[in-house]
Amino acid sequence: MPLFFYQSINSNSSHSQGVAASNSQRFTVQTHNQQAANQGAWRLSLPVASGAEPTTPIHGPAHLVPSAPAGYMAKGAHSDRQFKGMVEAKMRESHQHMHRKFGTACDLYVIGELNASNAEWKGLDDHVGNLFSAVTTGKTCNSFSAFAVKPGIFVELGSGMGWAAYQVMNVNVVFVHVPNSIATKTASVEAFYKSINQLVNQKTGADIDLVMGDTNQQSPSFTAKCVGAAVGKTFLNVHSQTDVNPYDAYERSFGGTNSNGSRMYDTAVYNSATARKVDYIYLSQAGFTHDSSAAAALTDHMGLAVQLEK
Repeated sequence: MPLFFYQSINSNSSHSQGVAASNSQRFTVQTHNQQAANQGAWRLSLPVASGAEPTTPIHGPAHLVPSAPAGYMAKGAHSDRQFKGMVEAKMRESHQHMHRKFGTACDLYVIGELNASNAEWKGLDDHVGNLFSAVTTGKTCNSFSAFAVKPGIFVELGSGMGWAAYQVMNVNVVFVHVPNSIATKTASVEAFYKSINQLVNQKTGADIDLVMGDTNQQSPSFTAKCVGAAVGKTFLNVHSQTDVNPYDAYERSFGGTNSNGSRMYDTAVYNSATARKVDYIYLSQAGFTHDSSAAAALTDHMGLAVQLEK
């Protein structure tokens, strides 16, 4: 019953693929300022131990903290080294949230819009897990980095513009960043998933079980319908509620997973014909400030953990 985690950061289209391409990008700044506009403590920050393995459970209470003031994530406010440190702390903390929810570490941890094989991101695997695969089409925003966190069999099935597919245990999972150029076009999105499923079926003899990531969809049911049509099976949303209540948020809900909480871009859909049991949590875009006294949005994407039994 593998556990998957996907967290996209917010990167630009630079071919350098270094930290600067992801440091305080426009939508990250917008996300932080949006969250900071609501006063009061809201984020449940968990204790972490930077010298321990990232999957080691750290016991201790969560601290309820407010957002840092608006403008905290402004461009130029943090050096690339400081921003990298905040990203590392957020990735490490996500393991603690998964331990508390699922009682286990995730199996495959994928970060979108990041190429962890780039020298400037050296050491990130100390906070996430063993770097298994880093794929890119050239631009930072079109990159994926997959970390095999627990021992097991991880098979890279293929990748292309806006997607990377893996098999973990017997589950075929596809992580996506659907290109904006096709994201609102039903026929194009169906063709996108149909070609991926054909490759997955060719490699494994089975269809896609799970799709998760940044879908850029314009309506909550769009991805499930498109993947279902492409595969020829019924796909369902893991999250069927109107609002999102992140696991690391206290008494704060959002209308979506994007920068202003209006769209369900970051989502997951599963094959109802093959999945026996599905559970999930969302995590907010916020992480630690430098002194851990407040919350700061480090991306415009919510994180999503999905556990699926086939």
